[in-house]
Amino acid sequence: MFSNKYVPALAAALALAAATVALTSDRNDATAAAPMLLSGAPTPIASLPFTAGVPGAYCLTGNLYAAPGSGGIVVTASSVTIDLGGFQLGGANEDFAAINASDNSGLVVKNGTIFNWGGDGIRCGDAATITDVRVLDCDGHGIDAGDRSHVERVDTRDNGSLEILVGKHSLVRQCSVEDLNGRGTAVSVDDCSIVENVRVLGGFPSVGTGDGCRVVNCCSSESFFAGFALGTNSSIEGCNVLGGGGDGIRLLDGCVARDNVCSGLATEGISVNGDNCVVDGNVLNGNGTGLRVTGIHNLIVGNRAVDSTLVDFVIPFPNTYGPILADFAAIGSNTPHANFGTPLL
Repeated sequence: MFSNKYVPALAAALALAAATVALTSDRNDATAAAPMLLSGAPTPIASLPFTAGVPGAYCLTGNLYAAPGSGGIVVTASSVTIDLGGFQLGGANEDFAAINASDNSGLVVKNGTIFNWGGDGIRCGDAATITDVRVLDCDGHGIDAGDRSHVERVDTRDNGSLEILVGKHSLVRQCSVEDLNGRGTAVSVDDCSIVENVRVLGGFPSVGTGDGCRVVNCCSSESFFAGFALGTNSSIEGCNVLGGGGDGIRLLDGCVARDNVCSGLATEGISVNGDNCVVDGNVLNGNGTGLRVTGIHNLIVGNRAVDSTLVDFVIPFPNTYGPILADFAAIGSNTPHANFGTPLL
């Protein structure tokens, strides 16, 4: 049976519990009512010139246009991200770059349009990432990036020097490039880089590579020197070259050219200027010369050259090639690697 002597102690305990619950509830209410502070918000860029002096994220607040004598965005730190936010960054056509990170690495630029600067559109160091950007009518390079850089979904046009220039171990993908003035190599990549799904109109040449590079599924038209000029031990596959004042594809030592289409070139569809190359399964239509080899110890198989202005094939000794059969000739079991065109005289 419950004794009355415990009533005062029980009442005190209940009162303490109620006070604790009330205090906790008040604290929770205060916490719920406190505003949430946003951390890591980008630093706004609202006027030019602007200096990004610490690592982190920056963003344009609207279209920005440089006044005469004014520069663009200068980056003096590594690991800076600049989000153009879909806005324009316009210059006064004076000797400034739109975005100049000099040799600072890790720059990210995305989502906007850069135009009318007297220097480069974007200049940066190694490990840059540039995506979803248009760079137009700058007097310097469109994009000048260092080693291990990534340029994707970029549109460059009518810049004063190279349109896209990247260093070693870089990737250029899904870009559209125009250089109808032939000011230089439209897309230039250094050693061990990849160029993929890029369309180039013009250039001198359209795409030029260092050594050990790979070019795949690209298109070149109306180049002034060559559609694609490869460095040693590089490969090109599944590319198209249409028209131009020079060669379609130029190869140096140890290159591979496979399953490309070159047509309407003033000189050679494919020019093999090196040794120990493999040229396999290409279609060469209506060029000055379909395929010309000047090096030695190259392997030439499965190509078709027709309607050449001068001659379909020039393959001197000592090179290895499949028999050259006249068009519409039957492929026999002993000629699985035949080339097709006008047989060598």
